[in-house]
Amino acid sequence: MIKLLLSFLLFVVFIGNDSLTQPIQLKGNNYQRSIPFADEQDVVDSKQNDKRFQVNYELRNEDIFIECFVKDFTFKQDKVGSLKKDGEGHIHLYVNESKVESIFQPSFIIKALPIGTYKIKLQLVHNDFTPYGIDEEFEISIS
Repeated sequence: MIKLLLSFLLFVVFIGNDSLTQPIQLKGNNYQRSIPFADEQDVVDSKQNDKRFQVNYELRNEDIFIECFVKDFTFKQDKVGSLKKDGEGHIHLYVNESKVESIFQPSFIIKALPIGTYKIKLQLVHNDFTPYGIDEEFEISIS
């Protein structure tokens, strides 16, 4: 009896929730939906939520701290050079379009860069070094 009552209450709450019945606006291959949050509207964009590879970075003195978030992916240093397997691999790090390192972990530091502007590119690659076709780039100035 209690389970039936709880089920009914959950049903009423979901049916009465306007945010679940709001229309979804299609924009190309992406959707956009407004979700009420207190008295404001937050916009959720599928392009942001479905992104497979996201990079956050922070400059501290001459060091760049980099954090990579890769959806459904495992870094595998012991599998380098082996057959391609989706969801496994590593990152190729490029500085000013020159490959400088293979990275086998999601967080790392580029240390002691001299003063200047740098174009940083992180490319996701399979175990056999073929690119996934997914990369992130940013430019950073050290003064």
